[in-house]
Amino acid sequence: MKKLGFLALSLAILAGILLSAPKIKATVNEIEIDKANTEKYEAFLAENKAFYDNTFYNGVDISGLTPYEAVSAIEEDFEKQSVEIVSDYPDDTQNFSFDRLNFNYNDLLKDLMTVFDNQTLSKEEFINGAERKDYTYDIAANGDYSKMELRDLKVLDKETRIKSHDAYVSYDKISGNFIVEKESYGNEIKKGALEKKLEAAIKNKETQVVITSDDYIKPEILSDDKKLDQTKEYYKILLGKSLTVNICGNVLNIGPEKLTSLYEFGPDDVIDEEALTSFVASLAGTFNTFGIDRPFTTSTGEQVIVHGGDYGWLVNQEGTKEAIRKAVLSPNSVETIDAVYSRVGQRPAGAEIGNTYVEISLRDQKVWMYVNGVQIVNDDCTTGMFEDPACTTNEGTFSLTYKVTNVTLKGPTWNDFVYYWMPFDDANGMHDATWRTDEEFGGENRFGNGSHGCVNLRLPTAQVIYENIQQDTPIITW
Repeated sequence: MKKLGFLALSLAILAGILLSAPKIKATVNEIEIDKANTEKYEAFLAENKAFYDNTFYNGVDISGLTPYEAVSAIEEDFEKQSVEIVSDYPDDTQNFSFDRLNFNYNDLLKDLMTVFDNQTLSKEEFINGAERKDYTYDIAANGDYSKMELRDLKVLDKETRIKSHDAYVSYDKISGNFIVEKESYGNEIKKGALEKKLEAAIKNKETQVVITSDDYIKPEILSDDKKLDQTKEYYKILLGKSLTVNICGNVLNIGPEKLTSLYEFGPDDVIDEEALTSFVASLAGTFNTFGIDRPFTTSTGEQVIVHGGDYGWLVNQEGTKEAIRKAVLSPNSVETIDAVYSRVGQRPAGAEIGNTYVEISLRDQKVWMYVNGVQIVNDDCTTGMFEDPACTTNEGTFSLTYKVTNVTLKGPTWNDFVYYWMPFDDANGMHDATWRTDEEFGGENRFGNGSHGCVNLRLPTAQVIYENIQQDTPIITW
């Protein structure tokens, strides 16, 4: 009996062991799987540099993106948005894309970094999949709107938009009276108005910006403004003045009709630049004599044209314009101004040659001098060597540079003392040449025995010219 009982107990124990073995095995497997998952989870957390799965930011899926990659994705999504700009001119309707905002997204990156640093993921979410997590950042509310790109927007196109104009005083040429021109209303947008409306619409998540007449620049001076009557009186004085211009030795009176033509009546109330430029150019064309071709009656009785030289007047047109502008705008009833010059002449334009001058014939190798119409010199001279371009005596009407006695003229191959030196035309001048014989003046001497460019004179001739020539005496070579 005892043996049978022991056997039964042993069988029962064995049966229990056999029945519990699968459960033990399952428990061991679970422990191993959990351990493996824990290792994967911890390794993932240690190595992860991106946002966890199912992470959305401003509605954009940024799962698996780094914060820097997420900035680009969110920026791209934001800049695809736009608002419609609508005005009372249908052709001006246009979408304003958010990529024109030129925002700096540094603050967005900072917020994304904060989200990244504080994101959580449980082991259970890692194993079974995370629930969706949504984050938001108001880019529009935190943007800097000072760098908006507004080029090419139709509502700001100055060529198609119409400016408003103030009422202004104009001049009626027929009646000779000053009259008031009425104001006009345009549709040019006030500076900053569009920017403010765009910023407000974008911040408020609106889809349209509506431009109305309240956004237009309106005239400030209306036709019933009493100041316009004062302007009329001002114009009567301004343009009714006596203006005298001293120009190139002449006196020019500019009357009210011409003054009025120089003024651009209108809302801007300015000098008519085109008219002023044209007027001064006409003055220069009339009075400029510097370097001009001049008709001349020679001592041989011939009519010739003398080309070039440095004698005469040259009006500085820009300087003269400014002088006339100031005079026109001056409140004084009488103004006298001097023209401005680039080159000052010696005698009044139009009467520069007169009857006192020195004449040199390059062809005939002759020199003459007239004082008050009386011929005081008629002699031979020798000018530059004809065959040598470096020794040319130039044709033209010249002014005396200066005059001096007892001087040594030095050059590459000469060192010559002269009693009378009268330079004109740069380094060339008239002087005595005592080293020449009487036969070496005039005739054909310029062919092979000419000067280096100066006008060589006999000593008595040089003395007479020196004693009678002045700074304003023309020297004519032909």
